[in-house]
Amino acid sequence: MASDTSLRSALSRYSQTVLTVADEPMIVDLVVSANAGQHWVAERISFLASLTSRAPDTRGVPPICGLFLCPPGTSKETNAQAVAGWNPQARPVALPLNDPYLNTAIVGTTFAVQMVLAPGQRVTIPFGWFLRAIIVCAAGSATPGPGAASSGELTAMMTEEFDGEC
Repeated sequence: MASDTSLRSALSRYSQTVLTVADEPMIVDLVVSANAGQHWVAERISFLASLTSRAPDTRGVPPICGLFLCPPGTSKETNAQAVAGWNPQARPVALPLNDPYLNTAIVGTTFAVQMVLAPGQRVTIPFGWFLRAIIVCAAGSATPGPGAASSGELTAMMTEEFDGEC
C-alpha cells in the first residue's frame, strides 16, 4: 500500500537561538515536534555563533564542539562538568561536519564561529529526537564557555516524512 505523500511537508527552515549568561558551555537544542508515525529528515544543518570572550581551539573540535543527534531525555553538559572535563552523554550521536570542522574569524572584539553538516549528508531525526550544537572553548578550565552574552543559532532545513518512507 502506498503512503499518502500529499500530506508530506515541504522543505522548511527551523532554528533555535541561545544567549549565554556566564562562562557555561553554549548548548543549543533544536526540537521540532512531529506526530507519532512521522519523523524529520534534515538536509542542511548549520550553527553560527558570535562569541564574546574566547573561541574554541580548532585543532580539537570534535568531540568537544559539534553537531549531535540526541534521543529524548538527553542531559545537557553542566558548567561543573565542563570545568571538570566534559560530559560524553550530552553528545550521543555525533554528526559528520564539513572540513574544516569549525570555521572561526575575529570580528572586532568577538569571535565568529560556524559549523556545518558535511555536504551530501541527510540526517533522519526519529520521533521525539532532536538536534544539538555544542561549543566549549576551554574544557577542563575554570572558564570553559565562550563568555557571557555570546549568542548562537542552530538552523536546519528539514522535511517531515511518514515512517516507512525512504
